[in-house]
Amino acid sequence: SAITNDISSLTNPDGYSYSTLSFLGSANYSGEKVDFELSNRTSRHSQFGTLPVFRGKANFHHNQNIVSTVSAGNAFATPSSSFEQNHELITTELSGLERTITKPTESVNLSYNTAFIYENFQLNLNYNYNKISNIAALELHEDGATINGEFRTLGGYYENQGIAFDSTIFASETLFFTLAGEKYWNDLSNLKSGYLMLARTE
Repeated sequence: SAITNDISSLTNPDGYSYSTLSFLGSANYSGEKVDFELSNRTSRHSQFGTLPVFRGKANFHHNQNIVSTVSAGNAFATPSSSFEQNHELITTELSGLERTITKPTESVNLSYNTAFIYENFQLNLNYNYNKISNIAALELHEDGATINGEFRTLGGYYENQGIAFDSTIFASETLFFTLAGEKYWNDLSNLKSGYLMLARTE
């Protein structure tokens, strides 16, 4: 990672590099009323060790017109260099940058969807929940003309949940109309405050 301006250049100022090795396995079952899939992706990260990701998904066929889907699992994201994430926030005025990230970002997800299909009409109703913890954040310490930065693991967690729908009418073999909408809520009240977020949900 590097940052440049008109005066000088800093190359890899936070000394960050990593390697991963991943393995993926899955199992599937299909029945008359229920089918499901279980999967695991395990990665060996040079900084954070073993990162197991588990995911399950099940479809319930209530009848020929209604299907419900439930899925849940966790995921890891490795915090990248703060310089890679946002070059505009750091300049060469920064005297030092300390990297104290101790954990990878982890998210837990739960989603539910019901699909209703009848002749030329289809309707999907969806709920989605996410809990994200160990977010990487930047803290700047200013002491006169000296500015030091700390790229660290943020305490607490952030919640995001929402509902959505989409409906489609197939007017003919080549023409269809779709109407959709969604509403999301974000809760940062359990996230440690006072830090600059480099990777935003948008």
